[in-house]
Amino acid sequence: MSSPPERKGEKAFQERGQIEAREREYVRELYAVSARFLPLERERVLYASLKKTFGADPFALQDSQMYKRGGYRQSKR
Repeated sequence: MSSPPERKGEKAFQERGQIEAREREYVRELYAVSARFLPLERERVLYASLKKTFGADPFALQDSQMYKRGGYRQSKR
């Protein structure tokens, strides 16, 4: 007995699903690498100078002081 015929677009949908799965796996790998990399990066001199210059953690996802501090050298433009 043969398999049922595929509906129109079903093959493209399956291929797209495989691509999306690969993309998700790639993103997971990036997060795993960044988890190992960021603690080392925080020890660098550049990280400390950026934190001192801008008054915030350079790797923070949110800046709680964003609207409370003035712009960086805006008065000298």
